[in-house]
Amino acid sequence: MTRDSIMLVQRSIRDLLPEADRAADAFLQLLILSSPRWSRMVGGGAGRRGLLAGFVFVVETLEDVDLMRSGLRAVGARCEALGLDAAARADLAAVLAEVLAEFLGPGWTPELESAWAEVTGAVARIIDAADGHGRAAA
Repeated sequence: MTRDSIMLVQRSIRDLLPEADRAADAFLQLLILSSPRWSRMVGGGAGRRGLLAGFVFVVETLEDVDLMRSGLRAVGARCEALGLDAAARADLAAVLAEVLAEFLGPGWTPELESAWAEVTGAVARIIDAADGHGRAAA
């Protein structure tokens, strides 16, 4: 991940803060609609909080890939245990982009979309490596 991409992603999250609860609800609803198997991981309050906490953790640790990797190992193991494969995680990235575009409006630029794709791709590689389905990380 480039420094510019990290800065863009982190800035977009700060811009989203006033709408964070609504955006989180929209994200979780669309995620479950796009791939019902996600309901096993995010169904109920504890799953919702866990997914959102993981999301915050990733954004906060973008500049420390080793720390991010250590935290995402557990996510990879949980995904594997629940049968959430790379395709399900791709659904998550697509839904995230859709919700970010909706809530950021004109702030969702091609440059920001590219930065988010770079970050979600790096996260996917880390999780894939953690659950044994990938070879390289970040």
